[in-house]
Amino acid sequence: AATATATLQRVGPAVAASSPEAEKVRVAQRALKELLASEDAFQFEVLVQGSASRLPVAVSFVTFQKLEKASGDGMMEAAIEYAETYRDAKDLAKLAVLAKGSDDVAKSYYKRALPEIRAASKLLDDVVGLLPP
Repeated sequence: AATATATLQRVGPAVAASSPEAEKVRVAQRALKELLASEDAFQFEVLVQGSASRLPVAVSFVTFQKLEKASGDGMMEAAIEYAETYRDAKDLAKLAVLAKGSDDVAKSYYKRALPEIRAASKLLDDVVGLLPP
């Protein structure tokens, strides 16, 4: 048991990189990248099927707070920017879904949501870059 404790103390911040919280961030990062890699399918889902279910769940502030101490400087600032941008993206996508009956309005909301999704993905990349190796 003493050896395990000594090993954990030496590993330090690297443990956070493999923590469930860090994995949640990385899963969200991959999900956003997958969504952006298939923008046409997402556009069809939103504008034709009337759903935005492919949008991944946002990473919570609690998750970021648990990672804060072991992460690089600026991680919480990047996390806050991600959260605000992603919230806007989800709101715009939901508005596009709600405006489904009015094609021009729905397309307008969708066109506004897509750059926000891209920005949120970039910001989440920045957060992941600040996580311990």
